[in-house]
Amino acid sequence: MFSRVFAPVFVCAAALGAGADVLFLTNGDRLSGTIVEVNAEGVFIDTPYAGEVGVAMDTIDHAETDAGDALALEPMVLEAAAEDTPADAAPAAAAAPAKARERDNWTGSVEAGATFRTGNTDTTNAHLEAKAVRERERHILTLRAYTAYGESNDLLNTRQYRGEARWQHYPRERLYWYLQSAAEHDAGRKLDLRLNAAIGAGYDVIDRERQKLSIDGGFDFTYEEWSAFTPEGRASTREARRAAAQASLLGILPGLADGSTPLTTANITSLAESIRAYLNPLPEARRTDDFVSLRLGLNWEKHLFKNSVLTEELILFPQITDFGEFRATSDLALTTPLSEHLSMKINLKTEYHSQADETGADEWDNNLITSLRYEF
Repeated sequence: MFSRVFAPVFVCAAALGAGADVLFLTNGDRLSGTIVEVNAEGVFIDTPYAGEVGVAMDTIDHAETDAGDALALEPMVLEAAAEDTPADAAPAAAAAPAKARERDNWTGSVEAGATFRTGNTDTTNAHLEAKAVRERERHILTLRAYTAYGESNDLLNTRQYRGEARWQHYPRERLYWYLQSAAEHDAGRKLDLRLNAAIGAGYDVIDRERQKLSIDGGFDFTYEEWSAFTPEGRASTREARRAAAQASLLGILPGLADGSTPLTTANITSLAESIRAYLNPLPEARRTDDFVSLRLGLNWEKHLFKNSVLTEELILFPQITDFGEFRATSDLALTTPLSEHLSMKINLKTEYHSQADETGADEWDNNLITSLRYEF
């Protein structure tokens, strides 16, 4: 199963162009690349062999261009320190510097895609996804919404909604704890409602400009309501039961009206049951469940080639009472920019549910989606 869920890892190299910056370190080493940020703690340089690297200021002897021209780093650092650092603050440690998180910054994206087919089979499939993120110095708030709709020959086969909110707090650099809640409806999997509330902690293992990796773990509290029907099954069953109830009513009402059918208790009961079946053809009660699971998550991001980005979000939900009963979700995506704000996104959404057979659904659910993505 894990080979179908985990994403492959891609390794890319790029040649260093002209006009590179060179950092000469106090131990005799040197780093070549492009300086992307200088702050009070150190320098971030984007290298072609190790991605973005942070270097503490007290480990740098001097900096030059590859043409031999000197680069002045101290004035840039002193200016940043004067603005952001108290006069009595202690000197920065010799460890790699921490890149400051942007404050009060909202970013987000909207993704949309649709396919239509007419002829021997008339099909319609559409989806819409929106995401908004607000980053502050020690907090990240993420809001997501997703909906999908599909029908074939006027029969509904896909109706899915999902909303999610996540708040992360960083008490220390790279270390965070989070609160998360979600609500979901997926008629195709006979899921009427799923409510989640999760709490946990995580760590940013890799936090570079062109590659990121975070892992986290916690507890997830889940409440579920399951239906006995898929959208297609619900429609066909409703039609068949209403037709049977209508036939029963047509067999009773004319006789009662002309007096040929006696007004007995049995006939009155049959009439009432037929009316009830016509008005409510699907009386089956929903199956409900609630439980506590572990929540084990992995988020990975890698920049490929020049601007393309490969991401993977993998989450495992093993139930605490029985680890053999679990749910897993994977979202593997490749995004390629078309312009400054518009990009093309292809992602494979996969869900595995070990207890899906109890509801008559398949254990695996896979969706390959192509979207246009607008970022703001």
